[in-house]
Amino acid sequence: AEVNLAPEKLSVEGVPVTGKIDHILVDDNAKTIEIYDFKTGGYHKEKWRSHTTLYKYMLQLGFYKLLLNNSPTYDKYKVERAHILFVTPDKDEEVYDKVYEFNDEDEKELIALMRAVYNMAESLEFMNDPEIFVSANNALGVKDIKDFVAKILGR
Repeated sequence: AEVNLAPEKLSVEGVPVTGKIDHILVDDNAKTIEIYDFKTGGYHKEKWRSHTTLYKYMLQLGFYKLLLNNSPTYDKYKVERAHILFVTPDKDEEVYDKVYEFNDEDEKELIALMRAVYNMAESLEFMNDPEIFVSANNALGVKDIKDFVAKILGR
């Protein structure tokens, strides 16, 4: 069942956050959680950091982990991993589960990005910098996204 964290009024390092997670598998004995997100698009066998769509999914899963880590309902649990379940069968009628293992470096960068974007939105700083906008063009690659993130973070 979908997990709606909006009623908890969460924040991460002062940044208000909310979200809905498709499904979580909670092990009350081990105090662990696995995140599941369902996708109807085609399966991507590439590595998480080498495919634009997978890179975006990786950021999404990291955000879900932050939600759970900051939730009073789930903060005593360790989020172990996340799954993207590609639920649309391929030509062989197969569906796929792509597993993502979290790491501290990605989490730190995501938190920094969240803080930077929140500060820009709160101060309206982005209004004075047309360079900050990125095209919604789906042809953007992982490098384009990473360059955009670096610009936001002032690197």
